[in-house]
Amino acid sequence: MRLTERWTVELAGAWERRRQRQAQRPAVWTGPAGLLQVLDVTTAGSRDVSELDLLAALAGEVPPGSTGRLGEAGRDGIGHRAAWLFPDTLWGYTFVDGRYVRTVFVSADADLRWAFTAWRSIRYET
Repeated sequence: MRLTERWTVELAGAWERRRQRQAQRPAVWTGPAGLLQVLDVTTAGSRDVSELDLLAALAGEVPPGSTGRLGEAGRDGIGHRAAWLFPDTLWGYTFVDGRYVRTVFVSADADLRWAFTAWRSIRYET
């Protein structure tokens, strides 16, 4: 499924995108497993910023009270991934060459296995 002009994800079942009133707000998708918010971001000058500095800055936008945090090295064209885990939500970040997509997966039944699988399926198309 195409999330943005360049980002795609694999999601099971039928998902529907809600209409957006403002372009700067995250796109919201609803489906059988829950809700997905998507925000495509270009990080100006990110090549001059270390990954650790970028992750520290992103930690400021993630809500407090996470139950865990995960980082993964990239592969298949992805620079790296980072995620913060909450009881019913996964805040995931996927990075590629000065861009990242923030995906917030909210589980309908507090089972986040689908969120981890979907987060890891996110791809950037050049």
